[in-house]
Amino acid sequence: MPLSQQGGQPLPVQYTPPCKHVGILESGPEPCPDCGGIKSRYAKRCLACSQGCFRPPIDQETYVVKGVLCRKFPLTQEQYMLVNASDYNILMPWNWRATWSPITKSFYASTFLRINGRPTVLRVHHILFGEPSSVQYDHVDHDTLNNTRLNLRRCTASQNCCHRRPRKSKSGYIGVGWNVGHKAWVATLGLEGRKLYFGDFDDIKDAVHARDLGALRLHGEFAVLNHPEKRDEYERELIASSSAGLPLVRRGSAKK
Repeated sequence: MPLSQQGGQPLPVQYTPPCKHVGILESGPEPCPDCGGIKSRYAKRCLACSQGCFRPPIDQETYVVKGVLCRKFPLTQEQYMLVNASDYNILMPWNWRATWSPITKSFYASTFLRINGRPTVLRVHHILFGEPSSVQYDHVDHDTLNNTRLNLRRCTASQNCCHRRPRKSKSGYIGVGWNVGHKAWVATLGLEGRKLYFGDFDDIKDAVHARDLGALRLHGEFAVLNHPEKRDEYERELIASSSAGLPLVRRGSAKK
């Protein structure tokens, strides 16, 4: 992730509990001597360090990302997450771990809290925005360790799936493949467990164009495009043509 480094110490931030989850920490946790995280006052180090999941060294530098001061927050498994500099002290009292997701094949920052007697996994947005554990947020740039406020966006489970980075097909494009029987390029899109077809095309560029238009029309701001640099152009085309200019969404191929 490209970062513009800016020297100097991080800005001092007064710690204020952002939500009801923080109430459990008011009994007075102590810092871990190895990683700087929290530990029980009766333990020598935090749970993560005791189990051998050592954190990387604390990075004291501040960085400028999209005009916002940010810091790198140490996690377990030698990982860092990027957070706003003003949120660093808010997140520090929590024991954050880097957990691997086989679905997205990336790390997520998570912590655990016992709520009503049951262990509950909390993400960064649950702490920063005071959201219940059932609320989902997605990462705008698909970097799951970029937890700056500008990169976190509230969404539903369906929208989160729509914005998940899909695998490219053999054609090299998302949602475009070769139909041997029709001898044409087929543009498809997944939506709520269904597979939608936008038709068959002789030119692969036309298939890619139709697929991206359909994704933007149905998924909106959560659409993942083959040509994200053309998003503004696609939006203007959708506005100009309304729904009449799009290929017909069908359950089967357009050609017989």
